[in-house]
Amino acid sequence: MAASIGNEPLNWVAVSDGEAVLTSQFGIHGLRDPSIVRSPEGDKFYLVATDLNVDGAYYGWQGWDWAQSGASRYIEIWESDDMSSWSKQRHVLVAPPEAGMAYAPEAIWDPEIEAYVVYWTSSLYEPGTYFTTNMSDPRRRHPSTRNQTLYATTRNFVSFTHAGKSYEWSSESDGCYHRFVCDRVSTRVDVESYAHCGSEGVYQEKASSILAAESDWTLVASGITYNTMGTTYAEAPLAFKANPGDRRAPGYYLFCDQIWSGAPAGKHMEEQLHPYWTRNLNSGSWTPTEWDQKPNYRYAQGVMRHGCIFGLTSAEHANLRGAMLLRIYIQPPAKRNYGVGEQLDLTGLRVSALYSDGVEDQEVYPGYGGYAVSGFVSDTAGVKRVLVSYNVADITKTARFEVEVV
Repeated sequence: MAASIGNEPLNWVAVSDGEAVLTSQFGIHGLRDPSIVRSPEGDKFYLVATDLNVDGAYYGWQGWDWAQSGASRYIEIWESDDMSSWSKQRHVLVAPPEAGMAYAPEAIWDPEIEAYVVYWTSSLYEPGTYFTTNMSDPRRRHPSTRNQTLYATTRNFVSFTHAGKSYEWSSESDGCYHRFVCDRVSTRVDVESYAHCGSEGVYQEKASSILAAESDWTLVASGITYNTMGTTYAEAPLAFKANPGDRRAPGYYLFCDQIWSGAPAGKHMEEQLHPYWTRNLNSGSWTPTEWDQKPNYRYAQGVMRHGCIFGLTSAEHANLRGAMLLRIYIQPPAKRNYGVGEQLDLTGLRVSALYSDGVEDQEVYPGYGGYAVSGFVSDTAGVKRVLVSYNVADITKTARFEVEVV
């Protein structure tokens, strides 16, 4: 894992000295395509990942034909309250028997059904077929079949509904959701390029509901990576909204795992994540940008591939990078005098924090994961000392300012 350097999603430093934070003890003993979702209450994180290990011959790896048509139908799951300590691993079967694998799981909370929608990619085959190297077996699964998006719902990441196909989703809602999809045509099986650009790229769609029917998703942009960078291949798109205070905000980031002639690390045309930016998600207009600093993971050799990026509070960010809270500083609010019964006005209050790793948060925000204010009572006249507190892990630091009620 990595933490951004400040509020900057193009500038990163690895946590745990670049070592792996989680390792798998189930299936083929590999973890790929990790994705993290926060609970709607904000106090819990769930991580889901693919059970895949291309170097795992000891655990059953049999090559890419097998990986498409006879690999693991399980996903790997952990949960955490603080992004630092994680639960025991859960190895959960989600894909149906006719699926060849369960790749790249992601999750999103759907407020309409009050459950998480977990979706992934599977190759689907006729019932009764299976992977075999016997080319004459009539029940042999041909590995080159169409990949499809399946989904299941859960409220606890322990029990899941039966898997369904994404184009069978149905719901009614207001609002808008966006999805970014790999335009996969390399199998040449029952599929036509959506991008119409001679390349496997990424396209963007939107709909009014997470579980909208396939016909209700409308195209926003096609050939995003090809049209802007001339990529020959792209997959594993991830998108997120810029944090408040981001120097580019307001707007959105998109990262795509892609191959292009200017790949800066490793071999020529090497596949790796590359960032894009837009101010308007509905415009479909994405501008390539550059990393400021990549995290220095062990064994990664500068190449960043499938992953996820999401926002943390200041306290969560400090805890993730292992930093202790040393002290907080406050700039008192502008209003210092009140009448009896008047409400406290925090306009102008600014809180900053210093941590043991030398990082200083120039502005800590109020609310969950931020600072709290207490101690103001205006039912009697007099000088009131107002307490500002901020907590990281088990350490709480406080500061005070005075106001007068007359």
